[in-house]
Amino acid sequence: MITGHLIVTLILILTVAWFMGRVFARFGLPVVLGELLAGLIMGPPLLGIVNASEPIELMAEFGIFFLMFHAGLEMDPKEAVEHI
Repeated sequence: MITGHLIVTLILILTVAWFMGRVFARFGLPVVLGELLAGLIMGPPLLGIVNASEPIELMAEFGIFFLMFHAGLEMDPKEAVEHI
């Protein structure tokens, strides 16, 4: 069940991640670094603004899965083998 607190938390996470991504893009850095930094800052390791509830943890797991999937799509297997 989605509660009001969960919706507010999701809006906060998405807004700050989007903003940090734009700031990093403005400086010519990868957007994903800004988004990851936003999660690190808001999460339990630093400020603890967002507490890890079960739905948030589930979405984080999906996010990590899709990030790794996207990285795999961008990778050239021949180039990866050359660096082993």
